[in-house]
Amino acid sequence: MRENKKVFYTEIGYIVGLVFTAIGVALMIKANLGVSMIVAPTVLIQQKLSEFLPWVTVGQVEWVFQGLLLILMSIIVRRFRVSYLFSVVTVLIYTSMLDGMLFVLGFVPENILALQIVLFLLGWLILDTGLSFMFRTYIAPEVYELFVREVTDRYKLKLSVVKTVYDMSSLTLAIILSFALFGCFRFDVIFVGTVVNALLNGFIIGKISKFFDKRFEFRDKFDLRNK
Repeated sequence: MRENKKVFYTEIGYIVGLVFTAIGVALMIKANLGVSMIVAPTVLIQQKLSEFLPWVTVGQVEWVFQGLLLILMSIIVRRFRVSYLFSVVTVLIYTSMLDGMLFVLGFVPENILALQIVLFLLGWLILDTGLSFMFRTYIAPEVYELFVREVTDRYKLKLSVVKTVYDMSSLTLAIILSFALFGCFRFDVIFVGTVVNALLNGFIIGKISKFFDKRFEFRDKFDLRNK
């Protein structure tokens, strides 16, 4: 007997994914046990810039970084679609929410290990849930997710594998930046949580995606996918 699945509109998935991604990243940054390797490079750059430009936020650096990543992605997949430009709008919304969440979390107590662990694990779960939603919408996501999705589609690869390779590449870049900006063997914002996240992120997103696919049928509410 065929299992009846509930309809989940991809446009709603885009909104949920965007909100969850911002909340998840902010929680992991606040936990201070190692940020997600996805944002580790931008957090490192922001920390260095803030020494000279204290008004620079993580969100502002993210916006510039993802713009450059969009150019790199277009070169790798050897194509450019007008829809990619909407990622710029998505990034602007995401970075605004991220800065807002970091401001709110500024009132949460620090250096309480039990609380840090809870914030990290909760942030990780929320982030990966948000990413799983974003991979199922036609609306251009953040460039991070767009990069993985387009490479997967262009070269017919397995999503979880591409995601893991991308995450490990981000981790490598973050380590290089940490050494270059703060000195050799200085692992600013890169701790055990970052490494574990990089190794398991693709696997966990794959599991969450399978959980969604068993229970939901993702459909477009509006006929805009190929516009």
